Amino acid sequence: MSAITHLFAGVPVSDLETSIDWYTRFFGRARDNRVGDEVFWEIDEHAWLFIEPNATRAGAGAGRITLAEPPDAASASTRSSEPGLRDRCLIPQQREEA
Repeated sequence: MSAITHLFAGVPVSDLETSIDWYTRFFGRARDNRVGDEVFWEIDEHAWLFIEPNATRAGAGAGRITLAEPPDAASASTRSSEPGLRDRCLIPQQREEA
């Protein structure tokens, strides 16, 4: 089983309302959720695409991954040598036991 439990891929846009219309036509359906200025479409079970207004970064993308378990210390501290990639500490969501 994969350690990844959720994927959120973000797309900054320059005009939120125009982009909502474009993605609605692209997916052939209305958005699934809106939280503030973030507008979400569920593209697969536990996989979402969201758009958010950010004219400075429009045309670029971002990703968020939720892990079931934290990475080990060695992999968490490893920096990518690939240009354009930034490493971030990945902290899993805490789940309360029922």
